[in-house]
Order: sequence, then structure tokens, then C-alpha cells
Amino acid sequence: MPIFCISDLHLCERGPRDTFVFDRREERFNNFLSMVEAAGGRLLILGDLFDWWKVNMGASINAYMPLVDRLDALGATWIVGNHDNALEPLIGSKLMLDHPLFQRSCRPFEEEIGGRRFAFLHGHEADPYCCDLNPGTGEITAVIAGMLEDRNRSPFTRSGHAIEDEFVGTLENALTLWRTLTFQHGRQAEMVAGVEKYRQLDNIYFARSADPNAPKWQVFDRRDRYGDIDTDFKDVVLRFNPAGGLKFLAEHAMGFKPKYHFKDVEPPAAWRPYELGYAPTALAVSSPERNWEVWGCKKGKQKIRVAVEEQLTDPALNLDDEHDDDDVVAKRAKPKAGEDALLGYAWPGVIDKHIEHWVTRPDAREYANDDIVYTRALDKHFEYPAPGDNDSTLACMVSVVRWHGFSINIPGMKQLLAKAEATVDRDGTCNTLTIPFRAHVDCPVDTTGLWGQDPFEAIERQRENLF
Repeated sequence: MPIFCISDLHLCERGPRDTFVFDRREERFNNFLSMVEAAGGRLLILGDLFDWWKVNMGASINAYMPLVDRLDALGATWIVGNHDNALEPLIGSKLMLDHPLFQRSCRPFEEEIGGRRFAFLHGHEADPYCCDLNPGTGEITAVIAGMLEDRNRSPFTRSGHAIEDEFVGTLENALTLWRTLTFQHGRQAEMVAGVEKYRQLDNIYFARSADPNAPKWQVFDRRDRYGDIDTDFKDVVLRFNPAGGLKFLAEHAMGFKPKYHFKDVEPPAAWRPYELGYAPTALAVSSPERNWEVWGCKKGKQKIRVAVEEQLTDPALNLDDEHDDDDVVAKRAKPKAGEDALLGYAWPGVIDKHIEHWVTRPDAREYANDDIVYTRALDKHFEYPAPGDNDSTLACMVSVVRWHGFSINIPGMKQLLAKAEATVDRDGTCNTLTIPFRAHVDCPVDTTGLWGQDPFEAIERQRENLF
């Protein structure tokens, strides 16, 4: 069933304050309703069907009773707005008007349609300027605009502009000037703050932002096709930067408050291995003969990825800038365009530093221990899902990709897979230690080290298996 949404008819009493009686609007609207009826559609009225800020409630209903009856015959649902908010306190009460359309009036709601969730509302709920049920600045301006329309005997000026829009625009400019002179928040900032307050989102959706507590909504100028700023509209943008780590998931799903996140305990950036996203193996980028070094050259404006910016020697080599090995110092120097430069090291070139970091730093070991605690808690929270559930695995992968704002490009995935397989066939792979993870989730963990063994002996045994 198709869904049709309309709003802001602002029906009055067919007098000088009523814009609906001009330009054949009622005739055109009835033609639209015929189209909805022919399509077997569902009609949602998203507020401001009437304008009771400007005219008497009973007079306006009587003036448009045939239209009210037709909307009822279509089974329309009426979500109240700000100009018809006189109905809001009556929703669900015995005092509500007896007409079926009024009986179906409601507050904002959400509904899942086609696997996606939609919110249906007028929008004033997030606007501090007109979200209150009691008369405020918005209704005062509407009353004054109505008086001006009475004097003009029409809601439009001779040039065709709506008198209410002209008056409200003038008042908005005056308020903006006053707020600027008195160092108050502008109307735009006030509305964005209202949206933030009305529609609060979980912080996990912004956990990777530079400032997760910064305002989530941002306002940008719109430009027309000539590059000029559009003074009538703004772009209001909500940008997500979610986190998918274990600690963030535990915080989101169960309310845990982790003591550490990875950024708090991660090894220094100088020890990050250089690897390819589609072939994350050591032999894909280097070899033992090259001391696991990864070299490359600067191409055009491409930025060379170095382990430590503005540092001449590699901390992993335990050297400083005054070391007398000129070759080592020179290869860490910032390269010129077209010259080879040391981009970093493959995993075997920095793994000793990672081992030392995770074995000796107390905060890092506490973070790793919490990984075990949180993994078990999540396993229980999700009712101990069985291993090997490929459907669930794929569902999680798809949702994470979409969560990060990407579509699922199946041909592109096949191309990447073919490229990765070709790389593996050409360069070989690095053997990795395979552990049946699911079988160890509930196993006791000895505090003496990995899998109950001395940590250094266990790590050395892993290194022998790896290399």
C-alpha cells in the first residue's frame, strides 16, 4: 500500500486570513485526494490541517466540513502540529470531538515499513519557538499577521507574497539582531539545540568522533546552481562516526562502563605494522631478506605513510638521532618526491614491541582481561549463540557495513576477493596460529599467563609457530 504524507494546509474560515481559497488550491487538493483513493493509498496528515492560531476553531471546522468528511472517508490519520495543537490535550479522552477524523488524531509515532523505521511527526516538537501548548511568541505573531490580513482583505500582498511570511521574516530578522547584540544564541542554534534535545541518540553512533559530546547536528549553507547562497533554506546534517569495538558494544548493549578503551592502552603508533587491507599478511608487503622493511616512493600529492612523523630514526631499532649509523638515520629522513622511503615494517618487524607492551603494562593487561569478561558477558546477553551460524555472521557484517554508511557492492567484493587470492598465489601467506575461539570463551583463564602458561614461554612458542 502506498503511503502519502501531507501537512500544513492551514485551513481557516474561508475569509481574508485563509490562503486555501486562493489559486484553486481546494480544487487541486481534491484532485490529489482522488489520486490517493484510486491508488488505494494510506494518507497521513502531518500536522497543521487547521490554523487555530489565527481563526476560531469551530468556525474553521464548519467552513471545511465537507473536506473533513472526505478525509475521514479515506481513513486519513491526523498527527497534530503546532497550529492545531488545541487537539493535543484531548487525544484519547472523552472530550475529543465525536467526528471519526478527530477521533483518529494522534501524537507523533514511529513505524517499521519495509524493514526500515520511520518517524511521523510535524516537526515543531523540536522547535523551542513553538513547541509549547500555551500561547507563545509563535501564536502572537500569527495573531498580528491575521490582523494585517484583515486590513489587507487578503492573505497576500499585491506582489503575491504571503503577509504572514513577510511579517514573520521581519520579526525573525529583528530578533536575530537583538540576540546578536545581547550575545544570545541565534534562532538557528536554538532550533538545532531543540532537535538535539528532542531526538537523543546513543553515543555509540558518535564514539569515534573527535569530540563525541559535541553537537550532533550541523547546519550548512545551501548554494544554487550558480554558486550563490540560498537564503531560504539550510542543510541540516547529522553525521555518524560509530564504534564497533568490543568495549563499545558491551557499553551499548549492557550499560557497562569500561575503564579503558583501546586508544587508552594501544601500543605507540611507531609500532603499527604496515599491511595491505585486502591481503593483511607479512609476505604480501615484505620478507625476512628485507628485514621486514616496507619501502615505497612518493607519487605526486600522495602522502608517504611513515611510522613517526618528523623523527629521523625508528624507535623499534632502539636508536636515536645521534646514532653514528648514517645509513639508518638517512633512511628515516623525510623523502623528496620520487625517492624511496621507509614506509614501515611488516608484522614480524614490530611484533617484539607488541609482545613487550601487552605483557609488561598493567593497564594493557587489565584491558585484555576485561576483553575476556566482556566477551563472556556478551555471550550470555545474546543467549549463547551457537558457533558456525553463517547467516548471523553475514547479517552482522552487512549491518556493520551499512552502519558505517556504505552500500553492499557485491561485484566490488568479488573483485577484491579475486585480487586478494591473486596476491596470495603470487606472494604466499604467513602461517597464523589458529585457535578454536568459541571453545575457549567459557574456559577458566589462569592469571599466570596465556592459557595457563608462563606468558613469555607461551609467546615464544607462538612465535616459533608463526615464523
